[in-house]
Amino acid sequence: QAYTQFHSLNGGQNADYIPFLANVPGQLAAVAIVTCDGKVYSAGDSDYRFALESISKVCTLALEIGRA
Repeated sequence: QAYTQFHSLNGGQNADYIPFLANVPGQLAAVAIVTCDGKVYSAGDSDYRFALESISKVCTLALEIGRA
């Protein structure tokens, strides 16, 4: 549902100070969820390989919130 509702949003732009990211197609969008028992549910361009630059900060935040 989230992918269907939001995948067409196209605000913003790729980071041009990171050469690899500057060349990634800007229309790519995906969402994936992995359950505790290892089942993977995904939608969109989830097979596209990309760098985990700033998104890693979200994982760190979630980890720290879980510790609080």
